[in-house]
Amino acid sequence: MLKIKQGQKLGNFLNNNEDNLTFNVFTRLLYLKEATFIEILKNAFGIKYELKNLNSVTFWPSWNALNTNNNKRVIPDLFIRCQDYDVVIEAKRYDWKGRS
Repeated sequence: MLKIKQGQKLGNFLNNNEDNLTFNVFTRLLYLKEATFIEILKNAFGIKYELKNLNSVTFWPSWNALNTNNNKRVIPDLFIRCQDYDVVIEAKRYDWKGRS
């Protein structure tokens, strides 16, 4: 059974257009059948290996910054755990203010 988790409080991303867009796009995609979601994911990001058995999707997990250039923590936008592979997504918009 797929588990959807949220790493940070809801209020932390409501004022940030980039995070809000990420949340809205991916939560809608997760309504699709798993095979369809995985196919979209693979095509959108050019993933060549086989993804199967989605176990969990976590928005904004907070990880230790050890061995990175970050001082305190690493917070990707999305962490998708599958049977054999994990997918980490850091979504960026082309405009710093989050406008089209």
